[in-house]
Amino acid sequence: MANQQRSANGHDTAELSAQIETLKKDVGALTQTLGDLARERRDDLSEEARERIDKVRREAEARAHQAGVRAAKLGEDAQDMVARQPGTALAIAAGVGFLVGFLGARR
Repeated sequence: MANQQRSANGHDTAELSAQIETLKKDVGALTQTLGDLARERRDDLSEEARERIDKVRREAEARAHQAGVRAAKLGEDAQDMVARQPGTALAIAAGVGFLVGFLGARR
């Protein structure tokens, strides 16, 4: 009877060892698959981030160009106004200077 238990235990141990080895291989395969998925996702996110950065850069350049065009137009308009109405331009400049001086003196 004791011999039957030993052989049964020996068989169970061998079977358990085989199952453990199978589990180790499965865990290894899962780890490899998860690593591959993580690298793939990282690459996808990196490409997406690069595309977004390029889009934002292009939009910023376009807005900077538009701001430059507007500033040039405002400068031209100011020059035209000064040429057409020098007295008004002088009064506005004096008023702005007075206001800046007044606000600066209060501090």
